[in-house]
Amino acid sequence: MLRLFLPRSALLAACALVAGCSTATPRPSAKAAPADVDRIVYEIGPCRGTCPVYSVSIVADGITYFEGLQHTARSGRVPADGTPSLFAAVRDRLARVRPAHSETISHPQCTLYATDQQVVTVTWMGSNREPVSLAFDLGCRDERFAELRASLSAARRLLPVDAFVGRATDF
Repeated sequence: MLRLFLPRSALLAACALVAGCSTATPRPSAKAAPADVDRIVYEIGPCRGTCPVYSVSIVADGITYFEGLQHTARSGRVPADGTPSLFAAVRDRLARVRPAHSETISHPQCTLYATDQQVVTVTWMGSNREPVSLAFDLGCRDERFAELRASLSAARRLLPVDAFVGRATDF
């Protein structure tokens, strides 16, 4: 009987080499591929007056931040209540109005227009794509933008910001 004495490190290296030649099919990762959209930022700009100016950022895992800029009950950036299901609800509510490329809808596109109104800007971000924004001037009163206005207002009502703004608003 022939006995080979190999140092332990050589034996481990040989086992690693043989294991590397295995033909087993690797198992797919349990982690899902990144979603198309994993962050939404909803911003309300200033008006000529005391309209609240703020932004809300929500990510797919539910982490949510409110940032009060002007005329809000809370100034600065603060955490807000959010959940993955809230993110999904906001994302789904805004899906119909999400443009393929960034877009601004303002005075030139509107026949019925009120000056000095706020602009709502929604930005969709994802790890697989460039950010896409939609800026809608609330002064635009054309009927053809009624669905857009309703979607933006409905998404705003889903977001947990009334306490930070200090009053209930449509936008």
